[in-house]
Amino acid sequence: MYLEVVDPSSLLLTTPDLTLYEGDSATFQVQISVRPDPLPSDVIWQKDRITLPSHTAKYHVSRDGRRLTVQGITLSDEGEYRCKIKDTVFISDSSTLTVKRQLIVRARRKTVYTDLGESVVLQIDLSPAEAYQGSRVLWYREHDILTPDGTRVVSSEGNTVLTINQVMRKDMGLYQAAVTFDGVTRSAEIILRLYSGDGIKVEPVSAEVTARYGSYPVLGVT
Repeated sequence: MYLEVVDPSSLLLTTPDLTLYEGDSATFQVQISVRPDPLPSDVIWQKDRITLPSHTAKYHVSRDGRRLTVQGITLSDEGEYRCKIKDTVFISDSSTLTVKRQLIVRARRKTVYTDLGESVVLQIDLSPAEAYQGSRVLWYREHDILTPDGTRVVSSEGNTVLTINQVMRKDMGLYQAAVTFDGVTRSAEIILRLYSGDGIKVEPVSAEVTARYGSYPVLGVT
């Protein structure tokens, strides 16, 4: 058994504490000044003082042993990472990895058709589930913020559902729901278009919508 000594002059972990998101990759690097220069196989990486494998789909250590990459991180990868030299007293200080959940915002339907005078619902889905309680949702129409009035335009379910009553021609266009959760903002887009009982009747919308999505979408393709 060896007495472990944190000695930055011998092993200096150059990676600061990291805060990343699920699915990202985390990389830790160390500068080694131990003499004689250790063999790459003698450079050991640990998480919470438990030795990690060096060549798996999850963990990859560079040929010289001085860099550890953790692929596709999850919440279980949170912890303290450090480096040590096998059969010596030398260890590095630690770098703490904090993993945040990835925010995903999806439109329930990307294109919604309606009639004048009808009511229409625009809805987004969020992941993780905690985002429904702890997020801030803002709706925009053609990039201008949309403020529900509680009568014709009504928001519900944490502002993830927007209901437009007595639809007018001016309501047609591009809608965006911007969601902020845990310091991250993501958005989803929904196009509202008009149709008649005889078939699709596309209302004129902004040049941006036309350029990005076309003037005459195929019925049923959303």
